[in-house]
Amino acid sequence: MGAVSVVLAADVAAPSAARQFVRRNVPRGELHAQVPTAQLLVSELVTNAVRYGKGDTVRVVVDVGPRRLVVSVTDRNPLPPQLVGAANEQGGRGMLLVDALASGWGTAESDGGKTVWFALDAP
Repeated sequence: MGAVSVVLAADVAAPSAARQFVRRNVPRGELHAQVPTAQLLVSELVTNAVRYGKGDTVRVVVDVGPRRLVVSVTDRNPLPPQLVGAANEQGGRGMLLVDALASGWGTAESDGGKTVWFALDAP
C-alpha cells in the first residue's frame, strides 16, 4: 500500500483523529490484526507531541508494507522522548508502552523538530 500522511492540529482532538487515521489506512489482511496496538501507540505518541511538541500541528504517517506497519509522528520539539523508569500519576506510560509493544521504535531529527516512529510486524 505505501505511506499516507495527515497533518493534525496539536490539540486535545489529535489523539482520537490519529487513531481513526490509523484504522482507516491499514487494509484488511495480515497487518490488520495490529490495528488496535497501532491505535494505542499512535495515541501515546500524538499525546506526547501535543503536550511537548512546541508547535501548532503534528504529522502522522502510516506506512504499510507487506509484513510490517510503521507509524511515525513528527512535531517541532527537537528533544527526543524519554523512557522513564516508572510511570506516575502525571504520565510516563507512553514510551514504556511503545517500547514494550512495538517490534521496534526510534527517533530522527526532522527539520527543526523530531520524528518518533514505531513498527509492528504481522503476527
